[in-house]
Amino acid sequence: MGVYGITLDSLTKDLSEEERRALMLKTAVTIQYGSITALAKRLGYSRQLVSYVISGMRRNKKIQVAIADAVGVPAESLFGDEDLAA
Repeated sequence: MGVYGITLDSLTKDLSEEERRALMLKTAVTIQYGSITALAKRLGYSRQLVSYVISGMRRNKKIQVAIADAVGVPAESLFGDEDLAA
C-alpha cells in the first residue's frame, strides 16, 4: 500500500493501456535523463517528435527503437509492436 493508501493502480485505473505505457515511459525517461528534452537532444530529434512517439501520437520505428535502447527496454515490449523486434 502506498502513502496515504495511494497506489499506482489507484492513480492510473482510469487510463487506457496506451496511456499507462506512455506514463511509465515518461517516468523512466525523466529518471534516467532528467527530461524528454534531454533525451531528444541525446538522440538528435526534436522534443516534440520524441514526445509524440512516447505518447503514441506518432509512430516511427527508428525513433521507437532509439528511445527503447536509451531506456534499456526492448522496443517491441515498450511499444507493443512485434515489427520492432531486433
